[in-house]
Amino acid sequence: MMGKKVMIQFLASAMSGGLALLILALSARLFGPEILGQVAYFIGILGLIFTFSDLGLSRSHVHFTAARGGQPELTTFLAIKLPLLLVAGLAATAWSIWQRLPGEFLVLLLVEIFYRLADSILISFEGQERAWPQNLLKLAVKIIRLLAVIIFGWKMASVIGYALSFLIEAAVIFLGALIMSRRWWSVLPTREALKRYLIYSWPFAAIIPLSYLQENSLVLMLKYWQGNAALGIYVAGFGLFGFIKSFSSSLMTYFFPRISQLNQVKDQASIQRYTDMAVKFSIWIMAPLVLILLIFSQWLVPLVLGNQFIPAINVFRIYLLGILLLAIFTPYDHVLFATNNHRSIVRINFLTTLLLLILGWQLVPVWGGAGAAWTNVIIWLIGGFWQFRVMNQKTGIRFLRDWRLSKVEVKYLYGLIHSFGQAVFRFSGKKTG
Repeated sequence: MMGKKVMIQFLASAMSGGLALLILALSARLFGPEILGQVAYFIGILGLIFTFSDLGLSRSHVHFTAARGGQPELTTFLAIKLPLLLVAGLAATAWSIWQRLPGEFLVLLLVEIFYRLADSILISFEGQERAWPQNLLKLAVKIIRLLAVIIFGWKMASVIGYALSFLIEAAVIFLGALIMSRRWWSVLPTREALKRYLIYSWPFAAIIPLSYLQENSLVLMLKYWQGNAALGIYVAGFGLFGFIKSFSSSLMTYFFPRISQLNQVKDQASIQRYTDMAVKFSIWIMAPLVLILLIFSQWLVPLVLGNQFIPAINVFRIYLLGILLLAIFTPYDHVLFATNNHRSIVRINFLTTLLLLILGWQLVPVWGGAGAAWTNVIIWLIGGFWQFRVMNQKTGIRFLRDWRLSKVEVKYLYGLIHSFGQAVFRFSGKKTG
């Protein structure tokens, strides 16, 4: 069952990532770096404004859904989440009026709200270890977004056109999430359930805002020192990296709830085994892929994005090195969360955020997008190693000692690659037939 779920998760991520790559390629060619940069700047501002709209509640919801055998307390989660979203939305509206921002900003505000509401609902499936429901919806929505990019890129190649393509995607995924969650609204929140969510989530009140600050501050720095075009090139290069990163993050969509369940019964040996397996799968899949992409990136990036985005080659290469760091350290980060030891990393996040701001301030004005990429990768290395040390002290989980795959793991990995190849073959056959 484990192998099947991992295969489903990787296959779904591969298909969704392929569509996302095609959307990125068409967006880059139809809209260009200036428009991509302007939209990225608005999204960065919204990211900072919505910094306090989650505060770890999503991780709490996944954790308790898994711990309760897959029974989501959706109304409990949303009873805390919705007021935070409302306050953030009002703050963003007030900011747009004060700064006299164009209408595109309000369109992207709606996008932000729809996306966050949809994610708040769909994340319940992660706690249930159900791979297909939300992934099928996301695949369907990606197709709709692809059509929207083509239509708006052809008829309205402007900031508002690009923003509207996001709005269509966000609205459809929100409606789909409402339909899929119709059975989860009957259980009303209780005081005990609300207290349980808040107690688990409170350390994230510092962790999550710091993460949003790290994610969006470099975007604002690039806009300030380099302008829209440089920001658009960086965003495109980062977008290619995001396609690869989705494989690694999708793996932990399965492993996090499973580790949460094992922590409930204090099965330390199984937690070690599943963590080792997650690291092995990440490395054995990512390392060859990264090597191939490093070799061919000089031709791949202009081929996908167009010649306007040739400077994105360096950004993409730097982030390829970063993906190897994430492949190694991300599973251990999730062990901290799943075993209720996430309170220990508040100081780490604070100090790495401070270091990111200092490095970004020094590197972005001189090196532009490449400087922003190096800043992120350095922070990932420092933060990842530091959090691993804390995790090891708190849980006793050791670093992977044997990189070799067992016979069972080789079977899973072969099945994963075979399933992906079969899916690609069928898709190609339907497309040309």
